[in-house]
Amino acid sequence: MINLSLSDLLLCLVTMPLTLMELVCYSWPLGNYPLLCKLAGSLEAVSIYCSTLTIASIAVDRYHLIVQPVANHRSRRNQPQSSSWWSLLQLCCIWIASGALACPLFLFRTLSHNPLPGETVKLLGISSVDYCFEDWPAPYWSLAYSIGSSVFQFIIPVIVIILTHASICARLSRRFRHNNPRNKTQQLLVAIAATFVSCWLPLNLFNLMDSAGVLPSTANDRWQHEVKLTIYALCHLAGMSSACINPVLYGWLNQNLRADLVRLFPRLVRSVNNKTSSNNQTQQVTTCV
Repeated sequence: MINLSLSDLLLCLVTMPLTLMELVCYSWPLGNYPLLCKLAGSLEAVSIYCSTLTIASIAVDRYHLIVQPVANHRSRRNQPQSSSWWSLLQLCCIWIASGALACPLFLFRTLSHNPLPGETVKLLGISSVDYCFEDWPAPYWSLAYSIGSSVFQFIIPVIVIILTHASICARLSRRFRHNNPRNKTQQLLVAIAATFVSCWLPLNLFNLMDSAGVLPSTANDRWQHEVKLTIYALCHLAGMSSACINPVLYGWLNQNLRADLVRLFPRLVRSVNNKTSSNNQTQQVTTCV
């Protein structure tokens, strides 16, 4: 959960502002710094890969806890430290895999620095126009990377989430029949899978279509360029919205996590409850008056 929170915070603090900045400015406004251009693109990819791979890892962990509880309990009871090391190894693998998948963007992302003539500098107040873009050696390199990115960032996590959640729902159906808590758990698992697909499918489809040349070229048509940017912004917004939905699905609706937070921060929870109760009493008095 902490790893998912870190990756989603990275999405909110790095990916969203940089993408919005490039969409609004139509250029790279951070100056003639090629390393910063490379780091911006690669950090965006690392945060996205880490978030989706962590969600898939959480699904696998839930599968082992619910579908195979006996074997999992025995392994943790016999070797309690090994499970902690295994979790740490998973997190390390997620970050290493995310960094490896983002390496091509760091290598092939380049900055184009275009100095402006003196008269234009006086008129606009800027000395150059810079563009940060992906400069692949050949067009099929971009398509190959888009396909590989979709496989590791979307297709594999979706398959893992759907299979594990389907197994969990089947297990709960056999164990607890005609039970409302079981129905709520199944609805939550379905909501998690549906949210993941609806958030990340549009952006992956756009990147694949753009790399394959299916989308029309916008080099000489400003209107088509505006439409393409708008579609990309909407697809990107759908993907980034997962960072806002995950705290609800994995935090607020997770009773175990909420119980742990109450145990870790009892004073904070007590103060919040006292304020809530005092507000309720005030509202009741006001209503009576």
